[in-house]
Amino acid sequence: MSKKYTLIIIYDNDEERVLMKRAAKEPFKGKYNVLGGKIEPSEYPLMSAYREMEEESGYTEADVKLKPMMNYHWQPLDTDMYVFYGTVNKRKSYVKENKEDDYIWMSVSADFFIEELFAGYGNIGHMIRLLKAWKEEGLI
Repeated sequence: MSKKYTLIIIYDNDEERVLMKRAAKEPFKGKYNVLGGKIEPSEYPLMSAYREMEEESGYTEADVKLKPMMNYHWQPLDTDMYVFYGTVNKRKSYVKENKEDDYIWMSVSADFFIEELFAGYGNIGHMIRLLKAWKEEGLI
């Protein structure tokens, strides 16, 4: 049975910044990543994304409405990845303190392809670039 994970791209109110965390654990220790985590056997992907978002940031469904972006399967790793995105509403602007990870609002103009700084082997860069293009084209 394949492993299943969520990734969650959260924009700030004006969609100029993305919430990133500096990972405390391998395989991306010390690098910035988006939120996300393992989908539990009893969960659907969206349910897992909301749980992970709240556990990691303190944001709830009332703060950020998540939308599906894409999902894909990494054949060699037998891993399914479900990607969601959303924008923080104006109710809150904080991120809860987390003892394991440091959080930062990163400019969407950052070069997310720099592998020394960002997790995901460039995948985060592709996802943020796609979301930007889809918004500009009026697709989302």
